[in-house]
Amino acid sequence: MTRFTVTVCLAGAAVGGDPLAALTVAMRPYDDEAGPESFNEDGAWDSWAPGSDDNFVVLPAYGGDPRLFHAPHRPDNPSRPRDPCRCDGAPRGLLDLERMRETYLAEARVQWASGLGVEPGATEDEHLRRAAVVAVPTQALLLLDGRWADPSRLGPLGAPDPGESADDAYWRLADAYLRALPDDAFVAQLRCHR
Repeated sequence: MTRFTVTVCLAGAAVGGDPLAALTVAMRPYDDEAGPESFNEDGAWDSWAPGSDDNFVVLPAYGGDPRLFHAPHRPDNPSRPRDPCRCDGAPRGLLDLERMRETYLAEARVQWASGLGVEPGATEDEHLRRAAVVAVPTQALLLLDGRWADPSRLGPLGAPDPGESADDAYWRLADAYLRALPDDAFVAQLRCHR
């Protein structure tokens, strides 16, 4: 059993007024049991639920905007309060991904100063560079064209640089992909189980 979070990217037009229905359609090809004879070799999950604790930071001008997506419920916290400046998904142009990176970098600087959570042998520059690229992406990414990417399936994103691990390449490439999304692309985070 593994739990992970996937960032799903959808063309704005595909979402219409029902993000949950659009997410369901987008995730279906990667259902472990969606293939012939109840096994899907492309499967990546056996269950998923919308929501990621409102991880996305919303640009101040869009706080409370009706296009923000909040998970309808959370089995582990059905009464969690909604923060109008955070969400589980929204059009990319409403999200303050740079503020998310800045917050994560500030935490990484504190980690470096304390020595806690620092990868052995890493330099300060390496530690901060990695923090900058892991701040926004999640463990997997569903691209606008419907292809799945994660550290074991880099293909849709690109290839590692010489000497770079697949894991490091995934975070770097996923971050670059999210930075380059058009403002109308809908981005959501889902909690998955496999």
